Amino acid sequence: MTGIQKYKYQIVGISYAICVIFRLLWKFVRHPIQYVRLLAKKPPSTRPECLLDESFGTHQFIQLKDVKWHCVSKGNKDKPLMLFLHSFPDFWFVWRHQIKEFSQRYRTVAIDLKGFGDSDKPSEITAYLTSKIRKIANLVRALNYKSCILVAHDFGGTVAYHVATEFPELVDKLIILNSPHPAAFLESIEKRSSQRAKSWYMVLFQVPYLPEILIRVFDYEFLRCMCGGGRLGSAVTDEEIQAYRYMYSKHGFSKQLNMYKAALSYRKDTVSTEIDIPSLIIWGRDDSFLDTKLAEMNKTYLPKMKTKLLDDVGHWPHIDKADEVNTAIQDFLDEK
Repeated sequence: MTGIQKYKYQIVGISYAICVIFRLLWKFVRHPIQYVRLLAKKPPSTRPECLLDESFGTHQFIQLKDVKWHCVSKGNKDKPLMLFLHSFPDFWFVWRHQIKEFSQRYRTVAIDLKGFGDSDKPSEITAYLTSKIRKIANLVRALNYKSCILVAHDFGGTVAYHVATEFPELVDKLIILNSPHPAAFLESIEKRSSQRAKSWYMVLFQVPYLPEILIRVFDYEFLRCMCGGGRLGSAVTDEEIQAYRYMYSKHGFSKQLNMYKAALSYRKDTVSTEIDIPSLIIWGRDDSFLDTKLAEMNKTYLPKMKTKLLDDVGHWPHIDKADEVNTAIQDFLDEK
């Protein structure tokens, strides 16, 4: 993104901030007691039981040159590696349904991306540039594998696209959930007003401090919306929401938001290389953040792509319709 474009995004971000602040003030004036109670309410102080469930696998840390990664591993080490990359506001736990499904046939490893969960959280925005995060390719080697099946969602997909571009020998098959190729996304932002409107949160996240304040004021309730595929009360239990509240009360949100700030440095000419790897795109049609059109736009950059569109599914299909997603993944992996 050019300097002028970045400046325009910052101006828009300030405009969003002003609107949100006035809206918050108005709600506070109308319901002061309710908001005081929300601010006083504390998240869980101990790790919820679902995060201690041994059926998800073994927790471990892998120290690479510049960062320590936390991951959860399950399955025999002689099985093929299936590596999972999450997005915001998630951590390894978002892949719970896939870990249990595939750990019999694969060595499943779900990591916390840099800045998330229990992985290291550098303060510098530059540490979250994709050129730095894609060094996750070294994790495959650190796990004593030569290649993997790479499964990723949203921003994790952005990382996966870069890994597959730079290190195609490390990726046997690429499985992406609701994540456009970076070049397709930039093209959509430039040409489609509908996608610009859906990307409002990326603009808001450029504003210092405000996103964290909003999250705290609304008592992390937005997590139920986001982690439930955009639907309150969907396939997410109260205990699972408490797991997110615990994790973010422990670590905060500021470092995670750095990846959105770093994303403004993307340039289409640096991410437009084709990825000649068998790929599956799984896409929930009811995504509140990404146009369904982007799923087909990926074809320009993924010539060996297959697409699975899911009706009545939001941005998190691996939670919303875990069984359908797992079946689609296994069918794809069974193909020769």
